Amino acid sequence: MALFLVFFFLFSLETLEENDNFYVVFESAEENPTFSSYRLSNPERIVFEANGSFEDSDFSNLPPMVKSVEKNFSGGMTRFVFFVESGAQYTFFNRKGTIIIAFSRSVFLDDDNFDTIIAKFTARREAERIAQSEKARKIEEERLIEEERRKTEEKLIAELQKAEEERRIVEEKRIAELKKAEEEKRAAEEKRIAELKKAEEEKRIAEEKRIAEEKRIAAEKKAAEEKRIAEAKKAAEAKNDMPYINMSSKTGIQMSSRLAKIESDKQAKKAGTVVKIYGTAYSQVANGVNSTSQIKTEVTAEGLAVKMTDGTVRTLLSPKEPILTLSVESADLIKDSKRVVVSFSVNTAGTVVPDSMRITPSSLPYKIDMELKKQIAQWRFAKAQHGGAVSFIFTLDNN
Repeated sequence: MALFLVFFFLFSLETLEENDNFYVVFESAEENPTFSSYRLSNPERIVFEANGSFEDSDFSNLPPMVKSVEKNFSGGMTRFVFFVESGAQYTFFNRKGTIIIAFSRSVFLDDDNFDTIIAKFTARREAERIAQSEKARKIEEERLIEEERRKTEEKLIAELQKAEEERRIVEEKRIAELKKAEEEKRAAEEKRIAELKKAEEEKRIAEEKRIAEEKRIAAEKKAAEEKRIAEAKKAAEAKNDMPYINMSSKTGIQMSSRLAKIESDKQAKKAGTVVKIYGTAYSQVANGVNSTSQIKTEVTAEGLAVKMTDGTVRTLLSPKEPILTLSVESADLIKDSKRVVVSFSVNTAGTVVPDSMRITPSSLPYKIDMELKKQIAQWRFAKAQHGGAVSFIFTLDNN
């Protein structure tokens, strides 16, 4: 059984299909509404006209005997056109504003079954009302439950927010105390660093003053020694008509004395006198550190020659003497005596092979090791047909 229900303001309309019968019920607020009906053919159709208006009606689910329904409104009158099967019967019945149109394959509507049909419509309406009331009750219960849940949740959220606010205040206080402690620690560290820098600066100034004083004393000694040698040379030449040569063989002789001896040996070599190879300690005091190269040398007509490890000799063109010195920064790294062996190779062109330089054992600070190798790399020897190697003992003493 299919049941259709539509409610309106001036006219309400309901449909009911039961036992192959189809009913359309019109209800009006007026007990005696004005209406008319008639039948037309080609095609078969039943026309129902009534004074008044109807809202849109749903005739989407019709029985086979009613093919379709058309509705139009004009001049204050609503017309329904029911297109039916050929031979379909219809009956109109009006009772106090309630109009029933019954469609059937035979005429059947009378006062007895009119009340039955109205009762069915009334029972259906009551069932729908109860269902709507139950639905509304459930909706209200759900609303109350939801309202209670919302209040409980809002209370929980408020408690959580309060706890979070208290935790935030405690955390901010803790962070502020940490920042204060960190700031005090930073200020103390900056003060300590400033004091260290001040002490370091005072130490540096004192060291520069000491070095400057040592340089001044060394310069005065050098000037006095040069003056003494010049005076002695002048006196010797005036007495013997011969160049003056200081033949002191002590380790650590002054550079001027060594150069004078080298010049003397060169003159002897040119005169045909044999000059033997001898071990010499070439010392130099610089920046408070005494550096000594104990290397075997020979004086030739070309100048100072260094003995190679194979017994041959190569004239040292630059520097004039095999002396290695330290910078101020490197000199500060020497705290006690150091003794190492320096070795390197010389190619036929007279230059030092860079990869051949060795300082063993590797007990010197890296800065000193690189500084010494840089000086050795600049040494130049006379050219030769074959390469050679040099090895000598090098010592450093902190004065």
